[in-house]
Amino acid sequence: KILSFNDKAQLIVAIDLEPDRLRVALLSLNLTTLAYSEYGMDRFGSSDKIIAKIIRSCQAIIDTNPEWRKKIIGIGVSLPGTIDVEQGIACSSTNMPNWHNVHIVKDLHDVLGLPVYIGRSMHLAALSEKWRRPEIEDRNVVFLVLRTGVGMALLVHGVLYMGATFTDGEIGHTTIDINGHECECGKRGCLETYISSGAIRKRGIDKIRSGKGQQLLDAVGGDVNNVTPEVIYELAKNGDPECILVVRDIAKCLGLAASNMIQILNPHELVVCGSIDLAEEIILNEINSVLAKQLLEPTARGLKTMLSPFKDRASLLGAGVLVLDDIFDLPTLKFPSHMSIEKKKKVRKKKENVVVPT
Repeated sequence: KILSFNDKAQLIVAIDLEPDRLRVALLSLNLTTLAYSEYGMDRFGSSDKIIAKIIRSCQAIIDTNPEWRKKIIGIGVSLPGTIDVEQGIACSSTNMPNWHNVHIVKDLHDVLGLPVYIGRSMHLAALSEKWRRPEIEDRNVVFLVLRTGVGMALLVHGVLYMGATFTDGEIGHTTIDINGHECECGKRGCLETYISSGAIRKRGIDKIRSGKGQQLLDAVGGDVNNVTPEVIYELAKNGDPECILVVRDIAKCLGLAASNMIQILNPHELVVCGSIDLAEEIILNEINSVLAKQLLEPTARGLKTMLSPFKDRASLLGAGVLVLDDIFDLPTLKFPSHMSIEKKKKVRKKKENVVVPT
């Protein structure tokens, strides 16, 4: 053996912020998880409180082992909503009403003293899959990312598609019923009102109140306030017919949204990731059933559908890849919009120093 790679010579802190959940991990250079913590979040909390909780969570995981701190090379952060990478700002999130123009890069760097890199959760879920399977550079891949809400990302021959204002992928706020329920974004009938974690929870509570959700009521100790999507998914996986109906209905909505995107984009693959691990077979089977009915034959021909093995940690691991991409300048990742501010300065300086022959 001529060369060996010590993947623990340097380490990465990865953060994944959702409106109702915070995940923090310490990763090796090959994205092996060395430590992991998960916390509930108050989506209505102030940005100061949310930042303080993120910092405490990072410090807790770093302090687990005194040897780790000196090896950490950076912090990658997966964020909901819209962001400004150049300025290091989390701009807004429809599911977090008090989260506006948060200088998250500066806030974390000032306290933790490490380089900080930010990206949108749906983009980073795609990046984690690109890291896992570099061969998809030759393919067009649509990602459905089921989290507190639902997002979409697109790889075009290995390059992440980015919208004109970097707010692409908001499939959760596409309208499927103009007279539907009011969404947190202010519109009516958004896809997210049918398949968000809040919508899943409401469907479960409705089952209980209609007298059809006895197993669910027993599972939450008789208190509907304890109903969560995870409980519903677990009961569905274990065969509860009413929870299976809820999950299938959710998956049917996902399948319809996916079929619209697939019919427009004609990708090689559809990858589903996010909070799916407790009912993944039910979800994928229902999505495939919808696609079989909705897609035109030429579009469906050769299409592969699969679940991401990273599941609800896809965006978290993508945050780790974000750091690797910047530190090691990995050319095959092709993730230019999330280049760090320092790297962009270097690129601009190189361009300015180029002498054009006359």
